[in-house]
Amino acid sequence: MYLVSDEFLTANSSITQLLPKFQGFYATFQEGILQIRSAHEQQSLDKSGVAETKNELRKLLVAQAADGSRKVQAYAKVENNLTLLKEVKFSISDLRLATDEDLETYARSIHSKIDAHLPNLSLYGLTSESQKYLLKLIADFKAATPTPRNSEISTKQSTDQIVKGFVTSDEALDKIDALVEIVRISQPDFYSGYKSARRIIVTGKGSLQVKGFVTDAGTGEGLKGATLSFAQNSSNGLMKAAASSSAEAMKKKTAIKGGFNIKSLPEGTYTVTVRKNGYADVVSTVAVTNGELAKLNVELVKNI
Repeated sequence: MYLVSDEFLTANSSITQLLPKFQGFYATFQEGILQIRSAHEQQSLDKSGVAETKNELRKLLVAQAADGSRKVQAYAKVENNLTLLKEVKFSISDLRLATDEDLETYARSIHSKIDAHLPNLSLYGLTSESQKYLLKLIADFKAATPTPRNSEISTKQSTDQIVKGFVTSDEALDKIDALVEIVRISQPDFYSGYKSARRIIVTGKGSLQVKGFVTDAGTGEGLKGATLSFAQNSSNGLMKAAASSSAEAMKKKTAIKGGFNIKSLPEGTYTVTVRKNGYADVVSTVAVTNGELAKLNVELVKNI
């Protein structure tokens, strides 16, 4: 709605420039649009960037820890050190399926056992350099795994910024609505066109509003059958039911690889609750702007 209204007003500047104080209200309206888009883009970049970095580091850490484990196991078998063999017996599947916290713990344990026997492990391909590399991967992976508190703060800040942008734009448009009434009789075509532009345009069936994936935080695998529930936030930040005649816009289940698509959501910010049996619920936020595709990727942690 905002973008359509903006384009219409820009195309009819010869008329709008005659309206009293219009330029001030129009500048405020554009500032609100910019605020929404900037916060939305930053929110998407933060989530996708953190996820990509974390997944790549996880793969590297699993590979390095598994390699170290295999080599120490070989040494322990040759030396008939059954205690050490038991302490470092981690398969690559164990590491891949581990939660983030457990993966870090397992990798540190492997690093510690290698350190204790390092003078005897050079023939097995384990050196002080390989140890430094493993320790760096552990530290980098830990740094790339945000705490729930930090993630919550970042999401709230972006959401607050988006809500402020909607409030700013709505207040400015309210003033512009009043000014347009001045030319209702003298400029009937402009008046009718403006009113059409101000209507909320429901996205057609061929266009997506939101898409993304729900995955297992420990394995990175897509989760089929997870339920996403959307509640639209009002301008004061409170949640309200999504304003759509389609039940699909309110709730959606993920497909076999954890993917989902949402069509025809009215413009605004949404609180999204993601649920699946055996996993802790996750609450996230997404901003929907007409003409733009919003992306939402969520990781679920298994219940202990």
